Amino acid sequence: ARGRSAQPLQTEPMDCATSAQGIAPQVIGRGALADDGWGRGAANSRNPFRALVSQLREVIRVVLDFDAEASATDEQEQQGLSEAASLPSKQRNAIYLVTPILQQALSLPLSGSSAENSDLGVALVGVLWWLAIAFVVAQLFSLARFGESFFGLMTGSVVESIHEGQGWLVKVHIVGGTLLWTIAFLQIAARPLRQEPYAIVHRILGRAMLLNWFFVMGPSSAVLSLLTSIGPNRKHLMMTLFSVISMDTSLLASYYFWRGFRIARRRTRGAASLALHGIAMRMGCALTMVILLQRPMQLMAVIARKAFLLVAGLVPESWVMLHGAAGFMTTSVFDHHALLSVTTILTGGSCLIFMLDGPRSNLAILAMGLDREGSRDFFESAAPTPAEMRFWRLRYLLYLVLRALVTHGFTVDPISRV
Repeated sequence: ARGRSAQPLQTEPMDCATSAQGIAPQVIGRGALADDGWGRGAANSRNPFRALVSQLREVIRVVLDFDAEASATDEQEQQGLSEAASLPSKQRNAIYLVTPILQQALSLPLSGSSAENSDLGVALVGVLWWLAIAFVVAQLFSLARFGESFFGLMTGSVVESIHEGQGWLVKVHIVGGTLLWTIAFLQIAARPLRQEPYAIVHRILGRAMLLNWFFVMGPSSAVLSLLTSIGPNRKHLMMTLFSVISMDTSLLASYYFWRGFRIARRRTRGAASLALHGIAMRMGCALTMVILLQRPMQLMAVIARKAFLLVAGLVPESWVMLHGAAGFMTTSVFDHHALLSVTTILTGGSCLIFMLDGPRSNLAILAMGLDREGSRDFFESAAPTPAEMRFWRLRYLLYLVLRALVTHGFTVDPISRV
């Protein structure tokens, strides 16, 4: 590994024209897991931060992997196969993805065939979509049977309730989200629709998905994030953090969806642009699915709260101090809005804090595996303008200003103004 890292870097641009799923068994050997994609497998053991960033990139792209060639012909796919197979090993390893960090977390061996890694990626995709199905079914059943959102029902109409001032918008958001993920699933799973003569169906569904996001889901997400309630215990700070993270997720998803659409329209690099289009759409879809990581944590926290209250109810009334402590815990640690905010910070917030420069951040670029040509194609510029960088770096301040306006300087509940 040390010898390889000392070699001069190759100057050929990386071509991500094909997905890892189709050709990984042909180009990744058993030694790929020891390499981080930069030709520094052993060196990364002495640089844990670089190894972590590289592995996070691999995890994101494996979990979200689907065929990136939206309407490419079979000839384009074969062209991408031959081009990728001719790349140097360090570039191939940067394109075709493995999941060592997840294998470590799951106590799986760090060696094995690429087929085993592919099976792990398929399993992770299955888990993600089963979470989406479970959440959508729970929301729709709760809305149809009880006239309340699922977490509104679980929290006694305290969090995300249909009966709040913006309840009608919550209904729109639930229906729009169901439609968005349904189309996204079809775009991912229905592989024949991405090939001629059915590629027109893929394009129509893609445009329907984008229209749904930019005119229904995106605006409703932004408004609900901005006007989220502070709750009966007035959790201004906690809900402001939740609002900032949620608004940033919506903004970034919109950016990646728009860029994905632009890349597919321009196709400046042919099959490679179509591959980049797929990566951009995956990133946007991933940002809309951050909630799928937060919801199970929130549900477990709500159940823990109910268990805590049940045990506290068994304490004799004469134990005044314990009852007082239980009451404090209920309105602080186990407050429904505090639980919503904390679980959101632990999921979405844990990644967004490393994206001060937005899509121009190193983490975002590494997650997409962009090289110089890919960055030029994605951003439509070789380098960001000063105005663009100022916008990304000041966006958190913009969120805080907007939140301060709707809460009258963090003094009132924005729901009361709806």
